[in-house]
Amino acid sequence: MIKENYNVEQTGSANDAKFLLIKLGGNALIKESALFSFSSAINQLVNSGYRLIITHGGGPQITAALENAGIESRFVDGFRYTSSAAIKIVKDLLCGEIQNEIISSLRKSGGKNITAICGDEGVIRAEIKTKNASNKDVDLGYVGDVSGVHTAKIISALDAGCIVVLSAIGKNEDGTLLNINADSAAAALAAALKVDELILLTDVDGVFSKWPDKNSLISELTLDQALELMPNLAAGMLPKLEAAITALKSGVPKVSILNGSDGEALLISQSNNASIGTVIS
Repeated sequence: MIKENYNVEQTGSANDAKFLLIKLGGNALIKESALFSFSSAINQLVNSGYRLIITHGGGPQITAALENAGIESRFVDGFRYTSSAAIKIVKDLLCGEIQNEIISSLRKSGGKNITAICGDEGVIRAEIKTKNASNKDVDLGYVGDVSGVHTAKIISALDAGCIVVLSAIGKNEDGTLLNINADSAAAALAAALKVDELILLTDVDGVFSKWPDKNSLISELTLDQALELMPNLAAGMLPKLEAAITALKSGVPKVSILNGSDGEALLISQSNNASIGTVIS
């Protein structure tokens, strides 16, 4: 729960409003209180004049749904192997239950104008992922790398004053559904939309040089330092830092990795240039 209002007021016209793309990790969706705290923070930012798009993961929920369907979950370099049997479950969950849960929470915490978009609705074009972060061959099944983003539908909703909630699923040229890692999708969307900042919300406080040593949190990284750190990261952080690097190389000026279990972290990151989490620029 948000304990106080933070100074995130903006001035200027709507065209001058700060534009954020926020990726919400699936772990932050497990606790209703954490999701409500996040939703309250989002609405406070919107009321302060921010333009916002949210894309989301659903890792724990997808794992549970696949287990119920008798499908084993396994990961390669932090990415979920997605079989032909799993992809429909992933799509239905991301574009159904999880997306609806986020929108419901936004409305309960005061949000009004919200648009739901599923990435396979002509928004995210993808191709089957064949290489990992080290450019080695990898087989992940129906997992995609974003090859193109069509922004018209998103921009139209934003121009109408809506919060956009977008599920990270895409299609290739043949119309085949592909599971897109939400961090990777967020990076591609942030670059295509030319956002001011990409924020990756996860279940830890940022990037650690010696995880799980909580005293090794890195508050600031340059692009070169992020590249050097990649080989030493835990698997769960790899897609996030890879996404941050992709976004920065594509022109996004700033990427923040924050703990999404408390909405206050999101507000503090926008308040008086306060230092929280890991900022990469």
